[in-house]
Amino acid sequence: MATSSSLLFPERIGRLSFLVRYMVFLLVVVGAAGLGMLADNADSPVLKIGIWVPVIGIFGFALFCLFRSVLIPRMRDVGMKPIYALVIFVPVINTLFAITLLLWEGETWREKQASRLKSLY
Repeated sequence: MATSSSLLFPERIGRLSFLVRYMVFLLVVVGAAGLGMLADNADSPVLKIGIWVPVIGIFGFALFCLFRSVLIPRMRDVGMKPIYALVIFVPVINTLFAITLLLWEGETWREKQASRLKSLY
């Protein structure tokens, strides 16, 4: 199966791309959480709602992007079923799952190694 040419929604991603995309996701979530903390300090209820609505939108979009462009492509690369991405909602196990996806060599890596070996002969 060939890798899709889409930059935002690839068919498969390697370990380094997974790491970079996951770190960007974590930074977005931490930034949104910081905005949420600003909303808690606001005096006006209108201002609180005005801050919380975009924060919830950012969290929703980040979660969509996590599944669509980070977890699912990496799981396809390592040969796992995409339904296992729901493990990300289980505390503590989600961290172990992300580390496993990061360390597990995928088919992209194997294909590169096979093409290098073919080029030698």
